[in-house]
Amino acid sequence: MKKLNYFLSALLSAISLLNFPSFLHAKEIQNKSGVKVSKIETKDAVQIKEIFDKKDKNNIFIDVREPFEWKDGIIPNSLKISLGSIPKAIEKLDKNKNYILVCRSGNRSSNAAKTMKKAGFNNLTNFQGGMISWNRNKFPITK
Repeated sequence: MKKLNYFLSALLSAISLLNFPSFLHAKEIQNKSGVKVSKIETKDAVQIKEIFDKKDKNNIFIDVREPFEWKDGIIPNSLKISLGSIPKAIEKLDKNKNYILVCRSGNRSSNAAKTMKKAGFNNLTNFQGGMISWNRNKFPITK
């Protein structure tokens, strides 16, 4: 069963990669016509750890993996909202906060960011590398 869960997780990640490019960056920038456009930022493990270390209450980490994956550990104080639950759960979130989206590798979190962006959230960061990178760097987790 554990192997099936990891297979399904990897499959979801692969599908996410096809649906939303992870290289997109949500900062407001101006396009050529001067119109402000919101983009989703992408940051690596070291940059995400710097955000985490600031302990700023405006920075909210959201782990979008599936519940069976959370038992392996999450970034401390992260909200646990699986990718499929994002559309309903974000109705209760403050659009003025900064959201850092986390999954296993960065693919599902990019889909979550895309969903949140469409819902009017502008301060979004996708953690490229996800928990694989976080754990590789031996950064803190909570089980």
